[in-house]
Amino acid sequence: MALFTSVSVPVVNVSDGITSQKTMIEAILTGIVSLVIGASGGMAAINSRTVNKLSELDRRIDQMELRVAEKYVPRNELSNALQKMEDHMVRIENKLDAIALRN
Repeated sequence: MALFTSVSVPVVNVSDGITSQKTMIEAILTGIVSLVIGASGGMAAINSRTVNKLSELDRRIDQMELRVAEKYVPRNELSNALQKMEDHMVRIENKLDAIALRN
C-alpha cells in the first residue's frame, strides 16, 4: 500500500508558451487578488474624498447659519421701523400740503 497517491496534473510543454493548469490557476488568483486590492484602494480613496467634501460642506453651512443668525431682523422689529418711517413720511406730506395750500 502506497503512502502517497499521485495526482496527475496535465502539464504541457512550457517551452511552447503554454503553462500548466496549476500555473494558470495561480495567475488567475494573482490577478483576482490584485484586482481586489486595487479596487479596495480606489474605494478607500473615493470614500476619503467624499468624507472631506462633506466636512467642507458642513463647515460652510455652519458659517452660513451663523451669518444669517447675526444679521437676522425679527419681523416685529422690521414692522416697527417701517411704521416709524411711514409716520415720518405722512408728517412730511402734511407739511408739504400745508405749504402748497398757503400759496
